[in-house]
Amino acid sequence: MLKQPSGRSLPVPFLEYEKRNIDRFNTVLDDISLTPAEEKTLIWIAGLEDSTVNNIYSVFEKLKG
Repeated sequence: MLKQPSGRSLPVPFLEYEKRNIDRFNTVLDDISLTPAEEKTLIWIAGLEDSTVNNIYSVFEKLKG
């Protein structure tokens, strides 16, 4: 499960946007165990534009079946 990073000084709207995407990823990742590097990458992706996040989310859903 991905967790919202703490201790960062980013604008609140960005953090809310990122949190929403992290929550979306968590719905498809479910109980999959991730390495710290994988988590860091997915949190980074969660901050990207909607089309990128939507495409990654779609791939996860397809893999989940």
